[in-house]
Amino acid sequence: MLLLSCSRARCLIGTGVGQLFFRVAALTAQLMAVVVMDCVSASTPSCPWTAPESVEMVWIAPGRFTMGAEQQPKRWEKQVQVELTKGLWMLTHEVTQEQWQRATGKTLSDQVEMARQERSRGGFTVGEGAQFPIYFVSHAEAIVFCQQLTETERAAGRLPSDRRFDLPTEAEWEFACRAGTATTYSFGEELTNLANCAERERKPSEDPLTPVKTYKANRFGLFDMHGNVAEWCLDRFEFNPLPGGKDPCSDRGKFVVVRGGAWRFPASACGSATRHHDRDNSRSNAVGFRFVIR
Repeated sequence: MLLLSCSRARCLIGTGVGQLFFRVAALTAQLMAVVVMDCVSASTPSCPWTAPESVEMVWIAPGRFTMGAEQQPKRWEKQVQVELTKGLWMLTHEVTQEQWQRATGKTLSDQVEMARQERSRGGFTVGEGAQFPIYFVSHAEAIVFCQQLTETERAAGRLPSDRRFDLPTEAEWEFACRAGTATTYSFGEELTNLANCAERERKPSEDPLTPVKTYKANRFGLFDMHGNVAEWCLDRFEFNPLPGGKDPCSDRGKFVVVRGGAWRFPASACGSATRHHDRDNSRSNAVGFRFVIR
């Protein structure tokens, strides 16, 4: 069992819980990253929550925003008004291969082998290393990962019963991606040299994928919200207009929402409002995930 050193961060968050103090440690018995949060009733849009070599999260405060695409939207990307009534913690980057292996005991090679057995699309590696995002992970696996993490931390008394690890809803994902912007991308109307997408120039010897945090973060401190690997969301996908209103999350549809675009997608398919979808048991070398604590 690997025990990493303790990192302490005092964070101001607006949850109305007053003086809340708890420890989050041991992402599983194999991932023992000790993190301490000391939370008081105040609010900040970006508060890092860090542990060496393991977890770095930022606080995403509640808010309202216009969800969807303004220019030439598909029918299922038309704009709606959304209110997120509860804040959450979000991983600043996509789950890495190192984190996945420590938490599950499975390597990228294991994921590739499962993908090949299942004859999933793109059964070849596009980047391997501790700080590369994990991929060939199905939506079902990502959900189980979060559920097991929640059970482990609650059983150890490090996570309150009213908190859980989860995938973000697509409304939460887009709100976090936009980081207060209303442009096509969180960086404006252009993505050139700001994300790992199909237009990126690379040498023949370079991997299509890049390590997490290679490109700059958005205003909320989140990396790779555009490109690198697309990310599973909690919602089901329908070819219908976006759900709006308070805390929307669709549970209808045979597909699952995928957001953010990926290394092999053109920049036009990596926008803040761009919606993709896939089956929940699908594996791809272009899809990974990041988790939240809600």
